[in-house]
Amino acid sequence: MWRTTHDQVHLAQKDAELQKTRDALVKLDLSATSPEEKLILGKMKDTCQELQVAATAIPPSSIVSMKSLTKTIIDTAEQYHTRNEKQMEITVRDMGTLNRVLDYGLLAISVFVISIVALGSLALLRRIIQPTIALSQMAARFGQGNFTARARVMRDDELGNLCQTFNNMADDIALRENERHEFLASVVHDIKTPLVFIGGAVRMLKNKQKDYEKLPLWMDRIISQINRLDALTNDLIDTVQVQTGRLTLDMQEIDLTSLARTIQADQAECLSSHPVCFEGDEECRVLCDARRLERIAVNLISNAVKYSPEQTTILMKVYRHDSYGVLAVKDQGMGIAPEDLKLLFQPFGRLSRSKSGVKGTGLGLFTVKKIVEAHNGRVNVMSEPGAGTTIEILFPLA
Repeated sequence: MWRTTHDQVHLAQKDAELQKTRDALVKLDLSATSPEEKLILGKMKDTCQELQVAATAIPPSSIVSMKSLTKTIIDTAEQYHTRNEKQMEITVRDMGTLNRVLDYGLLAISVFVISIVALGSLALLRRIIQPTIALSQMAARFGQGNFTARARVMRDDELGNLCQTFNNMADDIALRENERHEFLASVVHDIKTPLVFIGGAVRMLKNKQKDYEKLPLWMDRIISQINRLDALTNDLIDTVQVQTGRLTLDMQEIDLTSLARTIQADQAECLSSHPVCFEGDEECRVLCDARRLERIAVNLISNAVKYSPEQTTILMKVYRHDSYGVLAVKDQGMGIAPEDLKLLFQPFGRLSRSKSGVKGTGLGLFTVKKIVEAHNGRVNVMSEPGAGTTIEILFPLA
């Protein structure tokens, strides 16, 4: 049209259409991915180039030639469009298949997760919740006073270890409770015996008022039993003070040698079943509660008498060792088995060798240890079955 009329409008229209064609080819070239697309685009670009040359050639190309080039471009574009349409259909079909696969996969994953959660919940119920409930029930029964209640140890894991720890604790508490009952029975016995004797002596004195010659003898026996009750009461008071942390000490500087020699003389005079000897001449000054130190020494001598055959010697000895003054009491008795040493200083504890023989509350050595520790001292025990026992009480030197 421009070559025929030379109208500038047709020239501008021609240039604009050619530019649109070039821009479209550039966009298509950027979007082409497959070798077939690039091949079709290459043919289209070559034909467009021929058309542009033909449109500006001098002399101008024939209308037939221009029409043929235009038709080639249109057919090539249609081929490209058809090919992309088919590719789009394939892509849409593949996307549908992928969506279905994803749906089925998500469904399978959901079923799998639900199954795992259900199995995990069942395992949690069997491994944790049921044993925990059982342990809680046993603890409640034990707290209500059923000291035979024990937790079932179902497996060897952390919860099983917890159940075993509870059972060990329950065994220990039950043992302590049994020992407490034995202790109470022993205290009742120790209290009842002097009271029965005192009551009998008083009634006898009342019925035989004219028998004045035996009056001092009966009075001495009454005083002896009262002293026994007083010693037991002091043991109980000291034990309560020790366990509640309210033990008070009257600290004074004393000569341990002199005090021990006095205690030995008093005990030797009172005891006819065992000779009580003493060794120690060097002055040994310590800072302590003299009254409680005397009770400790008497307690140790009493234990030595209980656990050694009659007429065997009880030896008291005082000496210095490093920065301590040492009071040692040694007997020639049955000794203590290694497995019993750990029970020696437990409250209410009675050694297996003495449960059926020697009477007593079992408070002595527990109280002794706590009182000595309150003085910043310590207690040493050396014993061997059949070879006697030596107990050393160490107080810091003044």
